[in-house]
Amino acid sequence: MQLWKRKGGVSSPASRRRQGRQDSKWGGERVILLLGLIAILAALGLLGFALYNRQITIPREPLARVNGVPVTARQLVQELRWLGAAQSATQEGIVNALDSVVASMQNEELVNQESQRLDLSVTEAEIDQYIQKAFQGETGSTVEERYRERLRRLRLSEAEYRSQVKQVLLQSKLNEYLIVQFPKEAEQVYLHAIEVDRLDLAEELRGRLAAGDDFASLAKTYSLDPVSGPGGGEVGWRPQGARPFLEEAAFGLALNRVSDPIPGPQGRLFLIKVTAKEVRVVEEVGQKERDDNALSALLGQTRKESKIESYSIKDEVISWVLDRVNPGQR
Repeated sequence: MQLWKRKGGVSSPASRRRQGRQDSKWGGERVILLLGLIAILAALGLLGFALYNRQITIPREPLARVNGVPVTARQLVQELRWLGAAQSATQEGIVNALDSVVASMQNEELVNQESQRLDLSVTEAEIDQYIQKAFQGETGSTVEERYRERLRRLRLSEAEYRSQVKQVLLQSKLNEYLIVQFPKEAEQVYLHAIEVDRLDLAEELRGRLAAGDDFASLAKTYSLDPVSGPGGGEVGWRPQGARPFLEEAAFGLALNRVSDPIPGPQGRLFLIKVTAKEVRVVEEVGQKERDDNALSALLGQTRKESKIESYSIKDEVISWVLDRVNPGQR
């Protein structure tokens, strides 16, 4: 009696064992292949994420927001290139300057928003004129050749360069607009000031003045201002906007009272006294100071009225910025 058939019949026990071993072997190989495929896909996914992060996410990383408008890492790279950081700054110098550059970019965005509110704009023809004038006067090459060389050295595209020129012209237009708006007569204070570079000295002088020491004598001895110092700290009549960092204190100070130390430019500290206040014609010196500081005075006030959010710059963003601004030192 035949117990099995070779084809289409019942398999023998030995045949089934061999088939089982083959199936088991093939199943193990499939698991290994599947795991290998998963590992490859995971690696590709990580690589893709890293590339996406550096090419898409980081450039759009907001470093600050000005009334909801982001200031991004991509804009920071463009600003640093425009400033010539690739040619003139070390990696450490660039990193140390990032916060101040971002603060400057916040001001530029405030200029954009204020200019839009006032309907001020810059035309393409004005940008062309600026570029033409900027690259005239040299011999041995054409304006176009010098312009292209500047783009190459700064590593800026033509569109990026023109956008930076537009920002310069817009700031100039806004400043000119502000100057025209200034009245010929304005409330002014008769200002006296002592300028020093140390807080301990400022506080010492403040104490001496409170005890009755003469303001003019101390100004002649200690003030670092080469103009008003020798004259006993007498600055003269100044309108609002002439010295923005002193303005709030000066116009709020009672007559003949001495202020607390007031922080000023370049780390200097000021003790001020006001001996008179009145509405009067703005004199030439006060007018020049007011004109020179028109934009900074506006920005100081606008910053107080605006919602400005500043964020810590992440290490990966700093690395990305340095790679694109000054790659030769990485």
